[in-house]
Amino acid sequence: MTKSLTPQRIEWIDCAKGIAIVLVVLGHSVYGMVRGAIFSFHMPLFFIMSCLTYRLSTDMGQLGSKAKKAFFHLVIPALVLFALMVLFQIILEQPTLDLAFWRGKGLSLVFASGSQFFIGDPQIHVPRMGIPWFLIVLFTARTLFDLLHLKLGKAFVPVCILLSVAGVVIGRACWLPLSFDVTLVALGFLLFGYWLRRWNFQVCPWICLICVTGIWAVSLVFTELVDGNYLEMSMRRYPLYPLSIVTALAGTMMVSQFSNLLIQYLSWVKKPLAFLGEHSMDMLCVHTLDFLWAELYSFSSHSLICAFVRILIDLAVFILFVQGKKLIKEKKS
Repeated sequence: MTKSLTPQRIEWIDCAKGIAIVLVVLGHSVYGMVRGAIFSFHMPLFFIMSCLTYRLSTDMGQLGSKAKKAFFHLVIPALVLFALMVLFQIILEQPTLDLAFWRGKGLSLVFASGSQFFIGDPQIHVPRMGIPWFLIVLFTARTLFDLLHLKLGKAFVPVCILLSVAGVVIGRACWLPLSFDVTLVALGFLLFGYWLRRWNFQVCPWICLICVTGIWAVSLVFTELVDGNYLEMSMRRYPLYPLSIVTALAGTMMVSQFSNLLIQYLSWVKKPLAFLGEHSMDMLCVHTLDFLWAELYSFSSHSLICAFVRILIDLAVFILFVQGKKLIKEKKS
């Protein structure tokens, strides 16, 4: 059995989330094949990891209680982050605060999309919500997954698979409010996380790591060569579907298997990574607002150099943020 940081936490899951959140910052800083490799699995990984330790509800009362708690943990921070982004845009860019500006912000909230798009005829621009969109989709997807498991029993597995496929089809035709088409796609990843609980990472770990890494790399390269694209859920981009889903699952397994090996052989690395993973929500908040210090990491024409500096600065702000929250809690108690 894997030792846990606390009775409720599992080290390898926190390590995997720690690796993933660093990759999120890196993926938002680089382009080309490196970006494609990261995007091919980093968001599915968070959906999958969120279901590994999630206890499904046994009745509607428990589901309601969990949904309320998740709303305050995920949706409220998303709304606060969005409000801060709007506030800083007003302060820094000083846009014209006319009806079109506020209509755009309203549409951003309604559709909660990670990417901008156009609707209607004549076309109306829907600005992207930005990173907070993921928190809203995670809330709706996990709540819906829990509800389907509670109400459908054994039938919830095929229903989740069908709804996930439907989400891909719908997303190619139109983008739904609250990114609900992506919510449907995410049901498939949550289902994989539900199955992954039974996986024994201690059986032939090195062979498993080599195998899943090979599957991830081959499927990624093949998709890139044939389609010239990579999976990006915010853009509703699922190239060579369902091969891109296989790439996402293999990439998640690769990081998971690597994290299990890491906690066994590199104890000096696992602690900071596990800490980062445990507080990945805080790191995501910091990364959402790191446009405020963009000048500090946008000094070079080499994207990898800028990405490395950006990661370091975000980590420094993250540590200050977590410590500040800790001090506030201690004073309150």
